Amino acid sequence: HRPPSSEIRQHKHKKPSSASSKQSRRIEKETGLTFMRRNSVNS
Repeated sequence: HRPPSSEIRQHKHKKPSSASSKQSRRIEKETGLTFMRRNSVNS
């Protein structure tokens, strides 16, 4: 069972940090790519 993307996004934005904003953004991009890849593979 996977939580909705909105919940994940809220989790990430729960503790904002200007220092890790760039890193979190890169992680979001990577997770987005993996999500899209996973969806394309599943469909």
